Amino acid sequence: MENVLFDILQKNISGDTINALGSLINLNDQNQTTNATQTGINILLSALTDNASDSSGLSALSGALDRDHDGSILDDLMGYVTGSNNFQNKSMVNGAGILSHVLGDNIGSVINLMTKKNGIDQSQAMSLLTTLAPIVLAALGKSKRQNNVSQSGILDLLKGASPTPQSHNPTNGILGSILDRDGDGDYKDDIASLGMNFLGNLLKK
Repeated sequence: MENVLFDILQKNISGDTINALGSLINLNDQNQTTNATQTGINILLSALTDNASDSSGLSALSGALDRDHDGSILDDLMGYVTGSNNFQNKSMVNGAGILSHVLGDNIGSVINLMTKKNGIDQSQAMSLLTTLAPIVLAALGKSKRQNNVSQSGILDLLKGASPTPQSHNPTNGILGSILDRDGDGDYKDDIASLGMNFLGNLLKK
């Protein structure tokens, strides 16, 4: 079961989806969009893994998955990305709200890292990450539902796909690198090179 979440993300983030994401953020280079999307997915998975590593965070995530993220937006992913599908459950597609819960005060640092690593501006990075957040939660919710995963098994799903080192100390994960505690702006870890490469095949085209 460890690669279930990885497989769902890989299946749904296709060339057409990448192109739609590029159009959404006004980025015409598919490789650049692919790299930025990879970075965003890895950041979100790492943050979710960190948050789910304590009981309160895991309980909150499980409740959100059961209530709002059953994976149904993946049935019309292009409709979601392009805005042509007006989903009834607004919490399901509330990317800004998801980022607030998942990243908290770290949003600014995450956006700065995405701009640095991917050569995009802050508005592009924010728009992309806001769009990706419901997709990642939809994939996690679908993994949970299809495989009858209990609350305690959610962390295993995340660990199977997350690039975060397997530790409960968040300072050892990607978010620890993002925070740049000494403030020198030197982010040494290249997010896009860590963990599983969901979009590697697209980069080879």
